[in-house]
Amino acid sequence: MVRLTLHPKMWYDKKVANIQPKATALLYTIRALGGTIGISSAGSIQLSSLTHSLRNVFKHEPNATQMIDAILHSKSAIRELPPHLEQAAIDAYAHSLSAVWVVAGGVAALTVVASLFIQEKDVGSKGEGTGGGVVGDGGEGLGGGTVVGRGH
Repeated sequence: MVRLTLHPKMWYDKKVANIQPKATALLYTIRALGGTIGISSAGSIQLSSLTHSLRNVFKHEPNATQMIDAILHSKSAIRELPPHLEQAAIDAYAHSLSAVWVVAGGVAALTVVASLFIQEKDVGSKGEGTGGGVVGDGGEGLGGGTVVGRGH
């Protein structure tokens, strides 16, 4: 696995500075993807845990399915329950949120452990490039450079 490390020298070294926009774009793409996957996974875990807990709470109630569906669609339905079931439903909801935090903590711990095995690679190494680039004085704006690429 390759880790791109952004050192202050990147601002001055043109070879390395060409990689910075790509690294930044990759970082933001992975961050957005991770956030999306994390939020959707947390929502699924919370809903599954809440459903399981509510089934245990309402297992002896005659209209348990309707009560569970109402709570899953709107948490305000908890207020309409009889007092003894209301507190049990609130406890089930709190338990489902705790389950999300336990799973998130486990994923965070695995991430820290996995990050210990990441090796640092120098992205500014010598050698032939892999594609085109701007050659020239690198003037301001769009002028002053020529686009070159690898020959056929």
